[in-house]
Order: sequence, then C-alpha cells, then structure tokens
Amino acid sequence: MPTVETSDRNQKAVYWPLISYDNDGEPTLAAAEEIDVRWNEAQKQGTDPDGNTVSIDAEVVVGEDIDPNSEMWLGTLAAYGDLEEAPIRYRVVGFTKTPDLKGRNYHRLLLLSRLSSKTPNLA
Repeated sequence: MPTVETSDRNQKAVYWPLISYDNDGEPTLAAAEEIDVRWNEAQKQGTDPDGNTVSIDAEVVVGEDIDPNSEMWLGTLAAYGDLEEAPIRYRVVGFTKTPDLKGRNYHRLLLLSRLSSKTPNLA
C-alpha cells in the first residue's frame, strides 16, 4: 500500500526548475518536466522567501523538494505542447517540508502565485 504522500498525488503538472537568475534578477528556468502532484486552487495571502506579502492562488503537494521561483502549470507535458496560446503559469512562492512521526516520509507543500502571461527565461 503506498504512503499517503504518494497515494494522493494523482494529477500531473509541468514543472520548470529554477537554475539561476539573470542580470535583471529574473529567474532562469531549466527545461520542463512532468511530475505527480495534488493541486488545490486557493485564494489567500502568504509571504514569499523575502518576507513580502503575496497572493496565494494554489497549494500543491509534491514528492520532491522544489526551489522557490520555479514555475508550474497544471496539466501534462503533451497537453502543454499542444496549446496554441500561452497558458497561465504559476510561480513557487513558498515551500514547506514536514516529516512524519518516524521521519521516514515527508509531506511537501508548495504555495503558488499566478504569473502574468509573459514568457519565461529558459536556459
């Protein structure tokens, strides 16, 4: 029987990992990859890693550590490639990693904020 952390992740998301920042301070992202997630739309406020108040538009449970300022989109990699116009993407503004009682498994939660439709800096 799979652990709770893996059994609840029955959706797919496209994930662009953060590589670095360009000269303007904008994130540079790696090539897209597809990961298993549990995606919940949300409407609340939170704080980003710099302590600024940001709007939280989605909470996402993932199975791996994800860097803040990475980007995500709910759907498969194949579906993303078939879209004619750029979809709404989300930026990771928060990440928490909570161990279970025995410290064997972790619950990883991302807080996402909706981005404007500008194209990302890809490496």
